[in-house]
Amino acid sequence: MTGPNGKTVVITGATSGIGQATAIALARQGTRVLVVGRNRTRGEATLREMARVGETGEFLAANLLSLKDIARLASEVRARISSLDVVINNAGGVFGTRTMSADDIEATFALNTVAPFAITSHLHGALARANGRVVNIATGFLGRTRLNVDELVNPRSDSSFGRYSRAKLALIMLTMEQAERWKHDGISAVAVQPGIVMGTRFGGREPSRPSLGRSVGAPVMRLLGIGATLEQATERYQQAAFDRLASGTYFAWGKVAKIPNQAQDADVRLAVWRLLEKLTNA
Repeated sequence: MTGPNGKTVVITGATSGIGQATAIALARQGTRVLVVGRNRTRGEATLREMARVGETGEFLAANLLSLKDIARLASEVRARISSLDVVINNAGGVFGTRTMSADDIEATFALNTVAPFAITSHLHGALARANGRVVNIATGFLGRTRLNVDELVNPRSDSSFGRYSRAKLALIMLTMEQAERWKHDGISAVAVQPGIVMGTRFGGREPSRPSLGRSVGAPVMRLLGIGATLEQATERYQQAAFDRLASGTYFAWGKVAKIPNQAQDADVRLAVWRLLEKLTNA
């Protein structure tokens, strides 16, 4: 794996779980890390741990369910850096009850798909100056998941994990489009499924775990090849960020994997991209 020493990285959702562990690991290796999170107390605790093991990090508070606040966040990032090597769109999760964002977008789609699109669009120039990489975290079993683009903003289904799976499938589609559209700017994009890590916060307003994790437990998940330790997941984030994976790769469970079926449909990918442009005025 190529070393991240001297690189600059933005990680969203980096005040707990895999995001936090990755921020600390990168600090240990001499990386400048801008930690993005909702909770300032957890953010400051993360910075203290980063300073203890290596580099001093920087915390930026943001509400990723608000496009206005995302724009403010990106402006603050650009004020601190001239170029950006990697953005890891780690923040995400399941909302147990149907919730709408500040912009009247279903919250699961807003957090898991719209926010990564908005953040990376705002930071496009900084990424281009560094020939940077976008890492989008797409946890889930998405091979047979299908989405209806017209229902992403205001879906009919009340299934929380259905909404989550479709949002993550859309994120993989977004990743593939970024890889193609931004290659001439020197920007690459990779989607990552790190494996399910028991005990981490899983987005939303309260900590939660995937129902599969509750059902079968960590040892069985690892036996099936779908679970991961925190250390394994952190390593996979770093591989996605710094290894020579081809742009547009779906890096799942520690290896290059087949792109989910519907994400191979260029017409659907284009429809998702155009929807995201419309929602964010990009």
